[in-house]
Amino acid sequence: MSGDVAIVARGLTKRYASGGASITVLDAVDFNARRGEITLVMGPSGSGKSTLVAVLSGLLRPDSGTVNALGTDLWQQR
Repeated sequence: MSGDVAIVARGLTKRYASGGASITVLDAVDFNARRGEITLVMGPSGSGKSTLVAVLSGLLRPDSGTVNALGTDLWQQR
């Protein structure tokens, strides 16, 4: 069923504290992945790729935003 949306993320923001400063890794990121398609996440080192994948997979809670995977809101019930 190519074309069906498998993951929809809206407004993802993730920050980390480093010393006395806050580092924003994801800043209002929107993302869609469709069922049956290959999706690559590319970027330079330190650009937030691993953080994005962790948030999309439910391993890491975003500071704000929503992730809906296969019709389920990953953070609504936690």
